[in-house]
Amino acid sequence: MQEFKDVVGFSGLYSISGDGVVFSHKKIVRVGNQTAYVERGGFPLRQYKHGRSGHLRVYLAKAGKKYPRFVHRLVAEAFIPNAGNLPFINHRDGNPQNNCVSNLEWVTPKQNSVHAQLLGLNRTPCQTGTTNSNAKLCENDIISMRAMRCKGEKYSSIALIFGVTASHVSDICHYRRWSHVAKR
Repeated sequence: MQEFKDVVGFSGLYSISGDGVVFSHKKIVRVGNQTAYVERGGFPLRQYKHGRSGHLRVYLAKAGKKYPRFVHRLVAEAFIPNAGNLPFINHRDGNPQNNCVSNLEWVTPKQNSVHAQLLGLNRTPCQTGTTNSNAKLCENDIISMRAMRCKGEKYSSIALIFGVTASHVSDICHYRRWSHVAKR
């Protein structure tokens, strides 16, 4: 049988299981401005992916106000003692959607960073130019941009051609970006 504990800070309103399922408790709520009341809750909350990190998040309500909370933090606060008052929660397998209590641990920022580096979850530092996984341009594009600018072409028209912003083109032409690409 799955163990449930109250969500820290939302006692009596929400419970969480050891595998990261958040349940709302049944409650009687007033409907609109009328004197009618209905029973709500008693179901698992929908979890949303948060940004690029992929961590799961739920929205908890208390006194008419909504609070976004990460599921892994709710599980850790409810099930894992934090004697050292450590600020970060690490997913041991590197999967931010695996919120089972056995997959989570309290860690320091450095431990979290080292673990992510070991699993290859971070981009390695010093990725410049085409070795950067987010690069849209190549070195020939940079040389072409700078040549076009030298011929009097506007930043905005160069930006349209290469699919980047005018400020990005300006940074490239002034060697604030792609500075390792020399003039040819």
